[in-house]
Amino acid sequence: MRGMDGRASSAQHKLTDLKLPTFGGEMTAGKMDFYTFKTECTAYFRAKGLTKEEECVLLRKTALTGPAKTLVYHLEEADVIWDTLQDAFGMTSVLVNNKIEEIKKLGNCPPTDPEKKRDWVINAHSKLTRLLAVAT
Repeated sequence: MRGMDGRASSAQHKLTDLKLPTFGGEMTAGKMDFYTFKTECTAYFRAKGLTKEEECVLLRKTALTGPAKTLVYHLEEADVIWDTLQDAFGMTSVLVNNKIEEIKKLGNCPPTDPEKKRDWVINAHSKLTRLLAVAT
C-alpha cells in the first residue's frame, strides 16, 4: 500500500521484514518449541498471502531442518505436515517441563536495582505466558 505521498506504508514494510521461522525438532529448553514455531509460521504464511502449496514447499525446503525436515520431506500437503510434526514434536508434557526449567533459571527477582527488577519481571512474564500457551 502506498500513502498519499506515494511512499510504501509502514504496514507494507513490516510485511516485507517478516522472516520465516525455522524448526529442527529440538525439544530442549531455550529452543523454539513446536507450538511457537507453528504460530509464527502460520502468521508468516498469512501475512504473505501464500497458498497451501506454497506453504508446503516453504515448510519442506526452508522452515524445517534436522529431524523435523527428515520426518516430513516426502509429504506433499501442508495440513498433513502440520499433523505429523505435532504428533512427533508437540508432546506438551516435555514442552511444559522445558518451560518450567527456563523459569527456574531466572532465579530470584533482584531486590534493589529497579531496572534489573523491571527486566526480570518482563522476562518472567514472557516465560510464564509461553508456559500457559503450551499447557493449554
